Amino acid sequence: MVFFPFFLIGYWLSKEQLFNSQTVNKKAVACGILVTVFVVSYVTPTIPADWLFGSQSYQTLEASLYGGLFRAALYGIAALMVFSVLILVPRQRFSFTSLGQNTMYVYLLHGVIIQYGRQAKLLAVDHNLDTIGLAVIAAAIVWFLSSKWVQLFAQPIVELQTSGIQHWWAERSKKARYHFKEKSS
Repeated sequence: MVFFPFFLIGYWLSKEQLFNSQTVNKKAVACGILVTVFVVSYVTPTIPADWLFGSQSYQTLEASLYGGLFRAALYGIAALMVFSVLILVPRQRFSFTSLGQNTMYVYLLHGVIIQYGRQAKLLAVDHNLDTIGLAVIAAAIVWFLSSKWVQLFAQPIVELQTSGIQHWWAERSKKARYHFKEKSS
């Protein structure tokens, strides 16, 4: 539920609304916001990761009185960062543009990889600059989980459909029949 508002905004926000809001001034403000958040997060003490997951009560986080305000501030900062990144998204298509179509797969399946990384102590953050390494790992996880192969084989779990596997199997069978006919000719 912690990340649901962002998926809901993504569902409601159209491409036209996003691209119509891209002006030079707004792009400059977006860059300023992202640079400011980076600088502030670099020079300030590390925020405990438990605040980012939303899986613990405010009392457990030792913030019974001000926990709601702190959570609201985190939501506000996260929303500013998300909209800043979206304003900077270019209009043209790139080789990785299609990865954005499979974000539900990333959202639902990344936990398996993350939990393994935690248990193996591969994702420790000892310094604020460790987040750069985590960003590279996150990009690799997003790329993998957005791939056609993961979508193909995870579709029955994520979408409760088998159309992708059925299409793949039909294409594979068609190619196999074609090769068989070629060899027998």
